[in-house]
Amino acid sequence: MQYLNRPDYKEKYFKLWETCRDEFFKLEVLPVYEEFDISDWSTVDARKTNELICKVQKSIYSSKEKFHSRIFNDGVHFNRIRYIPFPLSKYLLIELSSYMTSQSIGVNIEVIEDSDLPKIDEKLRHLFSDFVLFDEKHLFKFDNPGGIMTGGAYYSDQVDEIAPYIQLSNSLKTMSKSLNEYLSLLNIQFINSISDESQP
Repeated sequence: MQYLNRPDYKEKYFKLWETCRDEFFKLEVLPVYEEFDISDWSTVDARKTNELICKVQKSIYSSKEKFHSRIFNDGVHFNRIRYIPFPLSKYLLIELSSYMTSQSIGVNIEVIEDSDLPKIDEKLRHLFSDFVLFDEKHLFKFDNPGGIMTGGAYYSDQVDEIAPYIQLSNSLKTMSKSLNEYLSLLNIQFINSISDESQP
């Protein structure tokens, strides 16, 4: 695989996002990521958490037209699988809330949890980390140590290097639950506070 620094990988990543023709697949596994200049999410006040939820939902909703064009005009499927470890971090609570908005603009969100991990083929478990596949032809394996998103990514368009990740993604799809089903099973409700009616 080729290592790309952050500016180079982002440039290539967004070009592929624009030219993707079939499926965008993303696996996210870390319990926390350093965002909004916050590294320790346990220290975030609940009132601040609510502000961040609204901020993130608005940011996602601002991409609605772009996603709708790719989904309805180009036929692209946007599939994301989120690994949910317990106990839930405040970061993940914000993420779960943001996923409600992502779903509203056409992104399919699935969930796996600790009980699913033993079902993964032993030969594939070492691949269980953050990665993205574009059309099963381009792979980005992210370098975000400790959730600090300042690193780059390993990139490949080689069939033999991508094949195991395709196998893993297909396996995860068979064991994952939809976000709505997962939240329903835990009797958790998140509200998507952003809609056409709420926009100025």
